[in-house]
Amino acid sequence: MDAFLPENYKIPEERKKPWGTAHALLCCKDEIDGPFAMINADDFYGKQAFKEIKEALDKMNTEKRPMEFFMVGYLLGNTVTDKGKVARGVCVRDGKFLNSIVERKYVVKTPEGPAYSTDEGKTLIHLSDDNLVSMNFWGFGPGFLEEIEKRLPAFFNDFIPQNPNEEFYVPTLVGELLAENLCTVEVLETQDKWYGVTYKEDKPFVEAGIRALVNAGKYPEKLWESRND
Repeated sequence: MDAFLPENYKIPEERKKPWGTAHALLCCKDEIDGPFAMINADDFYGKQAFKEIKEALDKMNTEKRPMEFFMVGYLLGNTVTDKGKVARGVCVRDGKFLNSIVERKYVVKTPEGPAYSTDEGKTLIHLSDDNLVSMNFWGFGPGFLEEIEKRLPAFFNDFIPQNPNEEFYVPTLVGELLAENLCTVEVLETQDKWYGVTYKEDKPFVEAGIRALVNAGKYPEKLWESRND
């Protein structure tokens, strides 16, 4: 938690959690020397999504185009839970490229469809089921890590004093880079269904979904013993 912090920075006493996905990614900087994919540890993205990102990374030229990135996009309606609120990177795209992304920290499922709130649920703003969202499945080059490191001091100076528990999110940084015309993000589409364990009550549904994929022959019964695919 204290890696890559500003020199002589004193962590607020009330801070009890890590600094967010962008800071977590920066902590891997010394182990990364080329294009790489990033995922959340508690999400199931589907096999096709990994094939799409691998093909994209294989074609990435980080020397000539260091700020050309990729994102696997999902439909919002397939990524919300009945069990409570979630955070989602709500996207707008222009053709196959991402135009903007805003991290919404309070997204819920309602009888009228998904909605987000900026005031802890007092007011809900509805979105369509087919709204594109990021589930933090990204393809980056090392240039992205340089931008994290460059912008990290401003995060600590501008946000932490007002909210000691604020997090430095990857989608937020990508949104800033897009707004400043400093990067491009190609959206990769997949028909795979996303599953995630945000709440413990989600676990049976995730287990049932993966079991259905195994029964359909899309995954082996014992994944790590398979060497054929």
